[in-house]
Amino acid sequence: MSQVKYLGSNAEMLGSFIDELRRSGLPISASEYAEALTALELVGYESAEVFRESLKLVLVKKISHLQTFEKVFQRFFAFHLDSSEKQADGFSDVSGVLSASGSGSEASEVDLESLVQHALEAGVDRDISLAASTAVTWYAGIDPSRSVGAAYYIQKTLSSLSVASQIEDLSEGLDVFEIHNLKNNAKKLESKVAADVRRRLLMLRGVEAIREPSTNTPDNVAFLYATAADLQQMRKLLRPLAAKLAVKLGRRRRQQQKRTLDVRATIHQSLRTGGVPVKLRHKPRLKHKPELIVLADLSGSVASFARFTLNLLHVMQGQFSTLRSFAFVDEMDEITESLKRDDFSSAMNQVVGNAKLLGAHGHSDYGSAFKLFEARFLESLKASSTVLILGDARNNYHHPEAESLKQLAGKVKSVYWLNPEPTSYWDTGDSVMADYIPYLTGAVEVRTLKQLERFIDHNL
Repeated sequence: MSQVKYLGSNAEMLGSFIDELRRSGLPISASEYAEALTALELVGYESAEVFRESLKLVLVKKISHLQTFEKVFQRFFAFHLDSSEKQADGFSDVSGVLSASGSGSEASEVDLESLVQHALEAGVDRDISLAASTAVTWYAGIDPSRSVGAAYYIQKTLSSLSVASQIEDLSEGLDVFEIHNLKNNAKKLESKVAADVRRRLLMLRGVEAIREPSTNTPDNVAFLYATAADLQQMRKLLRPLAAKLAVKLGRRRRQQQKRTLDVRATIHQSLRTGGVPVKLRHKPRLKHKPELIVLADLSGSVASFARFTLNLLHVMQGQFSTLRSFAFVDEMDEITESLKRDDFSSAMNQVVGNAKLLGAHGHSDYGSAFKLFEARFLESLKASSTVLILGDARNNYHHPEAESLKQLAGKVKSVYWLNPEPTSYWDTGDSVMADYIPYLTGAVEVRTLKQLERFIDHNL
């Protein structure tokens, strides 16, 4: 039986939980908080199921709120639910699967594969929990200094586990019923991996690390945590934003462009005033669409932001005469031609299939990317261009090569950096924003569409 354990008073625990429910849209009054506290004093904290059902009875007033309650409950109490399954002395028949140390975290990768296979075949919750926890320890690489959300670490772990291929191997010679059980066990494993990641993030970074946005309006969803459905909704708002960006850059260029004296027109005008040039005439300004260069980090640590960036670039293509798009991880490549396809899916397939973004180690390396850009593309840039750099500046402790960014900044009109992380995370861990800021026209936190619009309104 699961118990609820909390480091702090019960009133503090319940108050924090109710705050989370309110942020998610559930209306809960002060009197209902008091009723919930009284209910918990009556039923106790020995059974997690009774605990959850009691809170549900008191706090949920509409059927439409049930799903939200369950999601918030799972997130908030992920770390405080102390399962006797995890406290059990042993697991069914796994003593020979783990290495002699008996520790999942010290098991070899071969041991882990065997452990996962055993869990999928046996279908025992305790075995699946152990396999999930060991996999997260082995593959997730959770870094408390990074503001990446749970989705990134969950995907990273599940991708490394290759559960689908294991199911395929184990299914050989089995009947339909047995294969169905294997697939159900795989779903349980994926669910436990997700729960384990959220529990660890909650312990390391607090409830902010796993909190979902308090509103589901597309302009308020953080790019780093955006789902595919969120991105689809965001795309509808991108076209007017891209048009606004083009207008702002074009207006700024016209204001800065010097007007040339039209001598012939001025002399002709002066004939009306006895040859005195009372009014000077100027040649009309040349009309140019604004020129924009975008450098985008497409590494896995900012996967959702990268997908948003590609959506934005695809929509912007028609707004700029010389929009040039570059993408990088630890290699830099131009993706302008790939993005010119009308269909977004086709454009993405072109980017994935043709762009060379991965180099020696395949992890974010801004220094290497900037150095390659300087060598390959710098000379082709125009002095009138505006450069936007989109990324979190997390360099995996490689050399930042800030001199290369300095050369880029000296070649163009302006360079802006849009960072999807909160400013409080800049220069923590492997972030190197401070190395680049001296060479930027501006560095701005842009986590949502609303912040992107604010950047366009106030910085351009």
